[in-house]
Amino acid sequence: MGRGYTQYTFPDSDSKDAYAIYSAYLDYRLLDGSRLHVRQCECWCPVCERIDMAEWVQSLAELEAELKELLDPDEENMRKFAFIGTPINDLIAETRKRIEWRQHRRSPAKCLHCGSTDIIVLPNTEEFAHPKTGERVVVVGRGFAEASPWHAEFTTEGDLISSYRESDKTRS
Repeated sequence: MGRGYTQYTFPDSDSKDAYAIYSAYLDYRLLDGSRLHVRQCECWCPVCERIDMAEWVQSLAELEAELKELLDPDEENMRKFAFIGTPINDLIAETRKRIEWRQHRRSPAKCLHCGSTDIIVLPNTEEFAHPKTGERVVVVGRGFAEASPWHAEFTTEGDLISSYRESDKTRS
């Protein structure tokens, strides 16, 4: 089973490389019982004291712009949507569902491992200053790694309901 990852290195220190590992099996359980995939981004979590994964809670404006692109895609977006392989109508329905979820979401994004809202989203650049230490952090790899899947359900506000990792066979 592969999971997407980003690998970070700290070239000016002896710190070990850090990895942010995505999961395709994280969902919000909506009030009507349906599910919505949790979008994720890399973060620094001061509670976990590591680079980790957080919810990516986009603004309504960003989601509405995404919907507009889906409803009236240019040629480049048409190629992108075709590459993804998901029918455009499914993408439109999912984006509308995400907009409805976002309209009611009140809490800020949370660390997906500990639930802290004190996260610092990492910049989408190849090099940046570490949020805690200030040391230089460099992205040295992105891709897919062989890793056990992580399944989890969260409330609409990002609180953990249940979690299952095949690697340790634990549920919470």
